[in-house]
Amino acid sequence: MNEDAVQRLYELKGRGAEQPSALVAAGVDQLLDCVPELRGADELLLRRLLPGPLTLVLRNPARRLVWLSGRHPETIGVRVPDLRGAGA
Repeated sequence: MNEDAVQRLYELKGRGAEQPSALVAAGVDQLLDCVPELRGADELLLRRLLPGPLTLVLRNPARRLVWLSGRHPETIGVRVPDLRGAGA
């Protein structure tokens, strides 16, 4: 994850650094590799709800990827979109 790229994206979108953004992953396993603290009880929830159209806001005790968290470094928004397409 490249913090400079995230900052550039915020600039392009005209978004303030205090606004949170979600971590978007291609799959639940990739998400868990990025934020391993989500394994366990949160993992069950993730696997039940994702991939899908949701952004989940979960605890972030290790405060990973804080540049995505805005004013709330104790939480992290995560998404795993369903990319199969409308006809799948």
